[in-house]
Amino acid sequence: MLIQSTVRLDFEAADDLQYRGEGNSALVVSLGRDVLRFFKHAPREDKQSCEESFQRIQRHIHFVETVVRHVISPDFYSTPRVALLSRKQMKTIAKLIGDKRPSFRLSKGIQCADSACAQTAALLLPDYCCLPQHLRDFRTEGPI
Repeated sequence: MLIQSTVRLDFEAADDLQYRGEGNSALVVSLGRDVLRFFKHAPREDKQSCEESFQRIQRHIHFVETVVRHVISPDFYSTPRVALLSRKQMKTIAKLIGDKRPSFRLSKGIQCADSACAQTAALLLPDYCCLPQHLRDFRTEGPI
């Protein structure tokens, strides 16, 4: 499956990354002004194949493009991209998040590359907790 808008990330150390948090189905790590959103799987589930993992991300991007994009202001919207991470980068991320994840969330792991996949795919999004550069002088009350 050909994935459009793929990006290969260039980072080596955990110093470039920060664990942001997680929910039931995804875990988020920041990388500068962007975030990586990794989908999770339960241990009792079979790991998804590379193809299934990419399809899940593509379905998410399709939903965002066809629904979300039309509901929010273009000032706060950016098309999600697919980031491809190497096994070495995933080991770096695993070290970073290892002691930061809440214990009740540890039953699910992030969908990682296996022996059949050379890379792990994640969503690459702007960090929506920070205002875009062109809106920095915009005044708001309370958190964004």
